[in-house]
Amino acid sequence: MDLEKRKQEMYTLIEEWHSSGQTRTHFCKKRGISRTTFCHWLRKYDLDHGHVDSDQSSSTPSFVSIEVPPSVVSQLTITYPNGVQLNCPSGIDPVQLKGLIGLLD
Repeated sequence: MDLEKRKQEMYTLIEEWHSSGQTRTHFCKKRGISRTTFCHWLRKYDLDHGHVDSDQSSSTPSFVSIEVPPSVVSQLTITYPNGVQLNCPSGIDPVQLKGLIGLLD
């Protein structure tokens, strides 16, 4: 299948998903599509249509500030859509965390 035809096929599925009200995981399972593949095409779709991707709010990585009492969390875990997990101590320096995340992107 040529790339343009595949693109149209995936963009049509993305539009169906948008109107379905289903989660990505459920939609992909019902259609027999890999969630990773779907998310790849969703990012392309969002870029082509000037939308902000729901997984990535901009092309430049950013952080949302949260406050968690130190006694509540001893470890921070970030799980990527592909299942890769980044485990760090909760007191990790934000600059170090950003560097680690950059290695995984």
